[in-house]
Parts: sequence; C-alpha cells; structure tokens
Amino acid sequence: MSDSHVARVDLLSAVKKSVGMLFQTGKRHGERLLPQINVGIDLDSTIARIDEPWLARLNKACQTNYRSNQWTDWDLSFLTEDERRVFFEVFTPDLYEAVKPYPGAIEAIRDLAQKPGVKLVCVTTNPSKNADAFAYAKKCWLQKYFPDLAHSVLFSKKKNGLGLDVLVDDAPHHFQDVDFIPVLVERPWNKSVDCTLRFREWNTGKILLLSLADQFTRTAKQIQNMVPLLS
Repeated sequence: MSDSHVARVDLLSAVKKSVGMLFQTGKRHGERLLPQINVGIDLDSTIARIDEPWLARLNKACQTNYRSNQWTDWDLSFLTEDERRVFFEVFTPDLYEAVKPYPGAIEAIRDLAQKPGVKLVCVTTNPSKNADAFAYAKKCWLQKYFPDLAHSVLFSKKKNGLGLDVLVDDAPHHFQDVDFIPVLVERPWNKSVDCTLRFREWNTGKILLLSLADQFTRTAKQIQNMVPLLS
C-alpha cells in the first residue's frame, strides 16, 4: 500500500470521526448540520517565523551564536539557565516588527479563506506579562500579512473546547486531549509528536488542508442527508 493511499485513508478516518462528534456531543444541537469546517490556525512558529528574530535578540544580549536548527525541543534545553531567563526577557511585543511569515503561508491562508465552507480563525497564546500589548502587536502583524485572519483572532492558553474542527499548530502540548482534527506543522522541537496529518512546508500544507476541507464537506453533506434534523 502506498504512502499516499495510507494518508487518504487516515484523512477520511479523521474526518468521519470529527463529523460524527458533532452529533454525539450535540455541538450544533437543534440545527441542520452545515457543511462548514472551522479551522484554527496558530500564529507563532506556524505562520509567523519568530525563531530567527527572537534568537537574534538573545545572541546580541548574550554574545552567543545560536541558530534555529539548534532549537530541537520545547523545553529549550540547548540554552543555559541564564540564557533561558534572558530569552524570555527579550521576548517583547515589538519583536513582531521583525517577524516574517513562513514561505507559502500567505498564499495558503488566502486560498483557504476564499474556499466556500471554510471558516478560519487565528488561535494564539500570549504571555501573561503584557498580554494586551502582545495581542495588539499580533493583530497588527496579521493585518499586514494575513488580513483574512486579522479580524478573527482567539487568544487562549488551551485550544480544545473552542469549537474547532481542525487545529493547525506546532506546539506539542496542543496535541493532547484533542476535540478537533489535529494537523502538525513540523518544526525541530516537535519531532516526537505522534500526529497522522502533518506538513513541513506551507505549499504542502495548503494541499492537505484544502483536501481536508473537501472531505469534511462531503462527509457532512452525507450525514446531513441521512439525518434531516439533529435531536
């Protein structure tokens, strides 16, 4: 069996499970099931490449020469204790003035936003300190690069329980206790995450997410035809 066939089987299985949950949990109780897929898109290290400017600040402050490929785990074990302290000290809202999108992300989000039946929302977490300033900086950044997401932003520490059908994210802890179809954006720090649907580059991610949306819509319509009204 080819890898592409396995991927299609896994995709179909995930979609059927997610659509079925709409009925089991009463997620859209009392309404006809609309063939709309709610897709959550993480910001930091998913569409926004914060690692390079962030490490550049650390290197300047500590006279070090760290590179992104050394950031191989979520716990920042490649840094000393003092360097980790400085690392978070230099993470301030104005960092986003130097942050660029990942290649292909702008086109992928634009195409997804234009697809009928797809609703996008940016779901991101802010530090407790200066949370409002971070929220403003991120919204300005989204307006500059991803206007389709700028007016649909959720700030949340947890990403389950938000009514998402799909979450696209890089953070390992968001792939536990999920109530959505998880899609992993592969980064050096999440190699140990077990996730069937995954991509490294956004040109591949766009194809995956568009296919996921198509399958979700088809499955939702099939269930809608079988069950005229949710009870």
